[in-house]
Amino acid sequence: MPKSKSAKKQTLDKLTQNLDKAKVVIFAQFNKMTVLESEKIRNELRAEQAEMLVAKKTLIKKSLGEDVLKEGAAADFTGQIAAFFSYGDEVSAAKIIDRFRAAGPENKDKINFLGGFLDKQYLSAAAVQALAGLPSTLELRARLVGSLAAPMSGLANVLAGVTRNFLYCLNNLKEKKANG
Repeated sequence: MPKSKSAKKQTLDKLTQNLDKAKVVIFAQFNKMTVLESEKIRNELRAEQAEMLVAKKTLIKKSLGEDVLKEGAAADFTGQIAAFFSYGDEVSAAKIIDRFRAAGPENKDKINFLGGFLDKQYLSAAAVQALAGLPSTLELRARLVGSLAAPMSGLANVLAGVTRNFLYCLNNLKEKKANG
């Protein structure tokens, strides 16, 4: 059943608002996804401060605006299109989609990257795929902390090693005197 003009306007307003506040927007073509699979993806997205919105191509194109359409952002929009908005970590939505695709060979054809935007800059499908391969912000912070802590723990081990070796020498001298 077709949507009324007011429902279309609400969807258009929501798309426009989400495009403005999202750090990353990813467009994907989906096909033959079950409701259960769709809900699973939506739940994972919600946990990562992201969301999925399915809308008509014409509404998505209107929400993007003329400047963006000139870049060719919506040129590959064929089939059913979903927009994924990531408000927290920039790579979370792309990672969730990529994980779903990697979950089984039958999932590869169910959802495909079409492109997206990172900080209002257009990304091709290949760039979005590369974005999915990047570590999350939390992983990067953990690596940084580990890199910063490694020299300190190494220094602590070296300093403790000198004391430890001195105590071994004293213990050996004590045993020699007790035996001899």
